[in-house]
Amino acid sequence: MLTLAELIPRMKKQGYGHIINVSSMASKQGVPTMGVYAASKAALNILSESAAKEVREDNIKISVLAPGSVDTPFAGRKLDPKKGRLEAADVAEAVVHLASQPHNAWTSFSEMRTLVTRK
Repeated sequence: MLTLAELIPRMKKQGYGHIINVSSMASKQGVPTMGVYAASKAALNILSESAAKEVREDNIKISVLAPGSVDTPFAGRKLDPKKGRLEAADVAEAVVHLASQPHNAWTSFSEMRTLVTRK
């Protein structure tokens, strides 16, 4: 919220901009023991969508990327080794893709999952 409040006036002044918020697939489905995290990411999704509708005519894009499990140390959480995980580089590449879209188009919400199970 604070970041949007800081960036949007600057982007309006320059006449364009693109904000990419990284959410989580947890925002779309409940996750045991992670209710607060999932709720905060769901709030980010709605905040981003609302703000995007407000600033679209100001030539400002707001995108949300919601990756699934990413292979990073996250609060000591152990991930099931049988399930696939994204690499941090996969998420970074998706952010670059969102940022490099044509001037007259944008992806508002993108879900990202692993294609295959890594061993």
